[in-house]
Amino acid sequence: MTISRAAFLRAFVCAGLGGYLDIFLPTDEAAASVADPDTGDTRFRPHVGDRFVVRNSAGLSYTVVLAEVSERFVSRGVEQFSLIFHGAPDLGLAGGLHAFRHQQLGTFDLFISPIGPPNRPRTVYQACFSRFATPPGGHRRT
Repeated sequence: MTISRAAFLRAFVCAGLGGYLDIFLPTDEAAASVADPDTGDTRFRPHVGDRFVVRNSAGLSYTVVLAEVSERFVSRGVEQFSLIFHGAPDLGLAGGLHAFRHQQLGTFDLFISPIGPPNRPRTVYQACFSRFATPPGGHRRT
């Protein structure tokens, strides 16, 4: 079986990022709920279609739109959700950790990766989150 470099990196980031959610440090109290892997997808879902301002490490700002919140069962005991953002064609925003700003969610950091072919009518970015599924009233992993 062969796997492309892009598919490997996407899977690696999606799987690995979930383990780091506990060290997520939002820059304001309103964004603290984004860091909670048990509620993050429900916090973003009402904001599909909203604009987010993204600032890279060089201080340049970009605008992206939250296009989709996707939740699916990945494997036994682990759930995943991802955020899909759309930007202008040839946006030039590199994959990595960036500061996101939203009017209601506040300012928070997300690791995003560009996905899809570069010659599309828009640039598409994805942020992935993983979490352990726990039964209601069950033990929560920390």
